[in-house]
Amino acid sequence: MLACDAGRLVTCDMTELSVGTFRPQRDYATRAPHITKPALITALEAKLTDALLANTKLREETERLIAAYVEPDSDRPAIINELIALFDGPQQREAQRLAAEALSAAGESIA
Repeated sequence: MLACDAGRLVTCDMTELSVGTFRPQRDYATRAPHITKPALITALEAKLTDALLANTKLREETERLIAAYVEPDSDRPAIINELIALFDGPQQREAQRLAAEALSAAGESIA
């Protein structure tokens, strides 16, 4: 995940990049295998990427819980509690905050 802070980007492995630098190709290999060249990333793109990744993690966790729920011998009440906590917890609020921040920044860059 990228975080933008005062004109610099920090990847999830804490590699620091300045805005406008090229990201290493290996970072895209697992997320977007169709990208074969390093990509130039802006602060806005970093915010949009953060929001997308947060929502993707939320969706993946939801899919995992639903798959566990349909298992024949699953503890369904516990899984429902986990789903409720997921959708009404800090992970959901963080994903919403990042999405709102990215959309706000995108709107400002268009105007």
